[in-house]
Amino acid sequence: FAFLSTMFREIVKDIEDLDGDKESGCRTAPIAWGVKTSKWIAGFFGILLLVFVPLMIQQIPSLNEQMSTWGFVILLILLPLLVALYLLIVSKDKKAYHRLSQLAKFIMLSGILFLVFILYL
Repeated sequence: FAFLSTMFREIVKDIEDLDGDKESGCRTAPIAWGVKTSKWIAGFFGILLLVFVPLMIQQIPSLNEQMSTWGFVILLILLPLLVALYLLIVSKDKKAYHRLSQLAKFIMLSGILFLVFILYL
């Protein structure tokens, strides 16, 4: 979860910071491959998260049996992730990418809180 969510957010941040990175001479994915390709890569990591999180919960019987686990995951991870993937598709300017980046940060925080949540089940 940490790797996939971090990669998603970092690519979005690179798209958001495209102009500054160009001026600084950086070679980020959006500079090297373009924004469209970078969006596809970020989307790939987002979709992997959508698949990975429910599969992870199903593999752990004590988590899979708890309705509160599914409620937490659906409301605080999967739904925001679906919104983030939609925003990734429709975002066109720096402000939109900034909102997307903030949502990605929320998803990462939700994942950390989920770890704390399952410790007390």
